[in-house]
Amino acid sequence: MTALMRPASLFVLLITGAIVALAVATAFLTTPSPALRMTVSTDKIFYAAGEPVHVVLHLTNPGAASVELSFSSSCQAAFTVQDFQGNPVFDSSRGAGCWLVITHLTLAPGGSRDYAFKWDQTTSSGPPVPAGEWYRVHGSLWGQVRIQADSATIYIGS
Repeated sequence: MTALMRPASLFVLLITGAIVALAVATAFLTTPSPALRMTVSTDKIFYAAGEPVHVVLHLTNPGAASVELSFSSSCQAAFTVQDFQGNPVFDSSRGAGCWLVITHLTLAPGGSRDYAFKWDQTTSSGPPVPAGEWYRVHGSLWGQVRIQADSATIYIGS
C-alpha cells in the first residue's frame, strides 16, 4: 500500500462538577492518493414534481496502487441539493442515522464503489421543493479527506 499512514490523537476534556477526565484516542489515518475520482449522476435530467430522484456517487481509483480510506461513521458519502442561486435545499447527511463506528474502504487499482441514494424532492426541513426549477446535485465522500464530486443538473417540472 502506498498510502501514507500517520497517527492522529484526539484529546477530550470532560468537566462535570469536580470530576475532570482526560481521554486520549489514537487512530491511524490513511491519506488517499489524489488520483481518486468521484462523479455524481442522476437517473435522468427531467423529473415530474414528486417523482423520486435516484442519485449515484461513483468513486474510482484510477491509480496504480490500492487506496485505503477510513471513516468515522457508518455513513461514507452524502449528497446535497442546491437551487441555481446556490442556496442549500437538501442535505442527505441531516438525519441520516449514521452509526459512530470506524469503517474502512479499500479500492484496488482500477476499483470503484457506488453509493446510491433516493431523494423525494423535499427540502431538509420537510416541504416539497418548488416545481418548475433547475437544481444542482452535489456529492461528497466523508472520510478523513473530503472528496467532492462535480454536480449533476436536474429540472423538476410542474
